[in-house]
Amino acid sequence: MSKYYVVHYAEIALKGRNKPFYVDSLRKNLEFALSDVEGVSVKKLEGRLLVEVKGDTNIESRIQKVFGVAWFTEVVPVELELQRMSEVATKLVLDSDCKERKTFGVSARRAQKSFPYNSMQIASIIGEHIVKNTGYRVDLTNPCVRVYVDIVNGMALLYTQKKKGPGGLPVGVSGRVVHLFSGGIDSPVAAWLLMKRGCEPIYLHFYALPSAELVLQSKVGKIIKVLSSYSPSTVKLVLVPFADYELLTSKQRTHEPVMFRLFMRVVAEEVAKKFYALGISTGDNLGQVASQTLPNIAAMDEGSSLPVLRPLLTYDKQEIIDLAKEIGTYEFSIEKYKDCCSIIATRPEIRVEVGEVNQEFERLGLKQLAAKVLERASVATYDASRGAFELAKFGEYTERKVEGLKAF
Repeated sequence: MSKYYVVHYAEIALKGRNKPFYVDSLRKNLEFALSDVEGVSVKKLEGRLLVEVKGDTNIESRIQKVFGVAWFTEVVPVELELQRMSEVATKLVLDSDCKERKTFGVSARRAQKSFPYNSMQIASIIGEHIVKNTGYRVDLTNPCVRVYVDIVNGMALLYTQKKKGPGGLPVGVSGRVVHLFSGGIDSPVAAWLLMKRGCEPIYLHFYALPSAELVLQSKVGKIIKVLSSYSPSTVKLVLVPFADYELLTSKQRTHEPVMFRLFMRVVAEEVAKKFYALGISTGDNLGQVASQTLPNIAAMDEGSSLPVLRPLLTYDKQEIIDLAKEIGTYEFSIEKYKDCCSIIATRPEIRVEVGEVNQEFERLGLKQLAAKVLERASVATYDASRGAFELAKFGEYTERKVEGLKAF
């Protein structure tokens, strides 16, 4: 026996002639999220998607993490025959938790206008049948249970609930960004917000631990696993050792941590070339720490060949913490970890001069170092269905060119 879920989108419906591209992306992302569930199919109906799953598998928690979903619910598909629709609606009312109030309402909509009865007639006929067979009374303003009847694509879909989805746009439709990922509270939340606006993050992490394997065993790996549940593709994490930068700058360290942040941005630009990314992103929050003042942000962005996105720029810290708890990353983010920025930012400057930073950057040869460190970098890929990381050398890893944004 199959279970059926109808999935509705909101913002996608406003995309005009590009709408098919967005809807198809949402369909593919749902299929990926459910790829390890047997007997799943996702079909396009008018203005919605219909998910069928064989057996009794509960897939609701997965649908709730697919960006682009406005709301969804389990439905009963019924043939377009009013007697049968009335019988199913009556059963839905009797199965509801309304044994005391015993009030109901019926809301009908016709996406398929060829059906001979209009919405009011459908609701009236079904409502009359429910009253006769249950003893429940009609309350259209505040019913204990409301039965929804959607006439679409040659069938009727009946349901009594609407469950909220995450909203936003399907991941991938806005292209890729290289996301500077520290593993603290902010950067995972920023990545989540980017995914909500259709971006696919390529995570870039600089580590001070002895090996990439140890990084994957730390909170960094745990957070990536949480974020992967919102991603419709294999997650990529680029791991860059901090040792070369530390060795070069340890005896003549100036303008930190802005200098290191500028270095990370330059490395991110190189990573973007390999992964066909269209931008760089960070978890920066304006004024939260010394490196995130407006002058220091300007110094980091100076000369960038790609836009630098900062989705958390205006958030309060408590708002970020609340989101981290909702997403499921907070408990891992607060675990102890040897963070690179904390190593160098012993006496942070709140205002640096862009010219001085650039001059020192050139003098130290950090642009050349940015290319060199990637020779010792690794790419970790994580697929939630496999539940394990796979490591490869950055230079040996190949990535397909994405075809997103073709509708623009």
